[in-house]
Amino acid sequence: PLNKTMRANNLKFFNQHVQVMIFVQLKQGFFLQKSRTGTSPWGQGGYLVEAGMVGPVITSSWVDGGIGGDFVEFMEVAKKFQSVVTLIHDHNVGRVYLDGDRKRIEYDLDDRDFESMREALRGTARIYFAAGARRVYLPTTRRTTIEGSDQVDSVINSLQNGKHMYRINSYHPQGTMRMGADPAKSVVGPDGRCHDLDNVYVPDASLFPSSLLVNPQITVYTCLLYTSDAADDMQCVD
Repeated sequence: PLNKTMRANNLKFFNQHVQVMIFVQLKQGFFLQKSRTGTSPWGQGGYLVEAGMVGPVITSSWVDGGIGGDFVEFMEVAKKFQSVVTLIHDHNVGRVYLDGDRKRIEYDLDDRDFESMREALRGTARIYFAAGARRVYLPTTRRTTIEGSDQVDSVINSLQNGKHMYRINSYHPQGTMRMGADPAKSVVGPDGRCHDLDNVYVPDASLFPSSLLVNPQITVYTCLLYTSDAADDMQCVD
């Protein structure tokens, strides 16, 4: 039955709040900036910047530290690094679907979302240089640094969208079973129950119609309470 539901709806909705980590040689901070570049059906764009925890493992995985002696030299000063995490609200361009009996997941950063990411990198670099940073490391697969505030625009503007060029991740995939009243455009109804199955409810971030800019923990808890109440009411009716 679940495979039937997946095939019927094709699960072509998939979104994330995409995040990248920026490293600098100074200290941390918190900043929220609204960007006026571009618009989307969900608002005016923008990005969220959160203080990030930095340890040796994170540092070595998020920044190209080089190899051999270059890597040793890079890690010797890792204790002087600090980082921030930037989050953006993406445009719901991912897709999850069945290819025969195999599940496929496709997600490429949309050009509009890439512009939001560049704005986040630009704004955060300026914050850190204003605070006294000596160098900013960008989350690229090949080491890219900004050596001063006068280089921010030129370096950020040179970045291009493409596969395997950035160290991007998301801890909170969302929207693979999005909620909606129309079965042709959603997997679960407004009460969280699958359109094609009477006794299956989805209580987590899968039912989000679009990605959230912020961390979704509290919203997931709320959805769980909401859908569990709906399931309980349905059981009482039955």
